[in-house]
Amino acid sequence: MQPMKFGSVKDANHAHWVNRQKNLEAMAHTLDADEEGADNSDKLIEKDLNSRMNNQLLKAVENDIQVQKTMIEKLKLHLKRQNSDLLTAKTNLEKVTLELETANEQILVLEKRQSSLQILIADLTKQKDLT
Repeated sequence: MQPMKFGSVKDANHAHWVNRQKNLEAMAHTLDADEEGADNSDKLIEKDLNSRMNNQLLKAVENDIQVQKTMIEKLKLHLKRQNSDLLTAKTNLEKVTLELETANEQILVLEKRQSSLQILIADLTKQKDLT
């Protein structure tokens, strides 16, 4: 017997529960004559249902754990990339800071030269005026 094919999960679930209900009704009809048998079948059906629900819950939890493990691995990779990017940015910042410090030192040297040249120009103009 081949498995039935459904267009959607909703249809498959509906068919599963309809089939289950038919089986339960058939079991109920055969066991209605004996009340103790009916009570036992209700207990068996309840145990079966609980067992299936527990199995489905375990599968769902296992799937969630697997998805979370995958997400954690992806986040770890993302954090490694960000860490690498931050280290690169830090190195670049240090280089730029060093370049700026060098440029500031050069500016100070040039300002000193400029002031000494201005003093020299002032002295030369004074000497020219005196002569």
